[in-house]
Amino acid sequence: MSLVVAVLCVAGCGAVLPEEQLVSRTWQALSLLELEQRIGDPLLDYKDPEYRITPDGGLVTFLDRDNTIWLGGVDSNGHLVPADGRGTPLGTNGPYFRSANGPEFGVSARGEAVVWTGVDTTGVRQFFMYRNGVTTQLTHGTVDVSANLPCKDPQAVEQKILGFTLVGGVQSWFWITESDPEVKHQVPLAKFGSAGPWWYLDTSRILTNTNDANGVAQVTLVEPDGATRVLTSGGQSKVDMLAFRAPERGGAPVLLTILEERRQNRKLAFFDVNETTPVVTPLRVVPFATDLRSPEPFVFQSSSGASVVVSGQGSNDIVLVSLDGTVTPVSGSSPLARTDPETFVIGSSLFVSYYATSRTDPIALFHTRLGP
Repeated sequence: MSLVVAVLCVAGCGAVLPEEQLVSRTWQALSLLELEQRIGDPLLDYKDPEYRITPDGGLVTFLDRDNTIWLGGVDSNGHLVPADGRGTPLGTNGPYFRSANGPEFGVSARGEAVVWTGVDTTGVRQFFMYRNGVTTQLTHGTVDVSANLPCKDPQAVEQKILGFTLVGGVQSWFWITESDPEVKHQVPLAKFGSAGPWWYLDTSRILTNTNDANGVAQVTLVEPDGATRVLTSGGQSKVDMLAFRAPERGGAPVLLTILEERRQNRKLAFFDVNETTPVVTPLRVVPFATDLRSPEPFVFQSSSGASVVVSGQGSNDIVLVSLDGTVTPVSGSSPLARTDPETFVIGSSLFVSYYATSRTDPIALFHTRLGP
């Protein structure tokens, strides 16, 4: 997932790793098998790739420079199939730098789908969906929609999609269903980080944030009927809210969020989930001396945590932050504007995939591979 309005940093911003010296910077259980290996075609753009993984490989979708949405494969080594990833063209109308997101995989009882923001014949940004060989334009309004974040809820009777409109500089979040896409179900959002609301695990519930009585943004769970449950309390504002099931805690849900202090002094925090009593004290807080963006949960064997972009001067770097506070750099030392890490597991390997933006060169796709 990538919200381009917040995360693209073409000039780059170099990383400074956590200022807290007690945080380990090695991961004893894993070793780097491939550090920042470039994959795909060096002459082709790979804008915001997303992955749908199976035990021996999976699928990938992305946009190229011509705004064509492609659906390709991923083999057991994390490489694209075909070698450039251009398997099936789904559409040629994906205005990446105007849509705030690239294509995304969605899941419902109707099957798997790819959803993206495309331009209709009048130049308005709309949601489009590809499923079972058919591309459909979902929305048809006169106001641009952006973000195209589909849920992955196999119990949902149809595909649901999160997005936002931007009118007069005001960002308004909502979700829609594929059968009634013109009805926008509003979603509150008190404070924007590098991403907006997101679906809670593989359900039709939504994680966002709302302000408490002191004006501090707290993680909030939104039910399909609009009812809300505040999950955190006190402390600093929480942005970029996501959840995963942590094997270290018996598979219990854990919240991942960024604590917003100053832009150059952010913290990554993990919280337990309690739907009846807001949680005050996080499980773990890892401070950084720089900005953080684009957190992405990972679960690998008996460990879990998040990848995150650490930005400062000269480049954007990618690190893994495990639930126990261990920090592992997973990008190289060259000054690249690395963006939007995606984590996935194939076999006995954990892959961290990301792309590097440039004003002139094609957008390059990389992965780092870790294993026992």
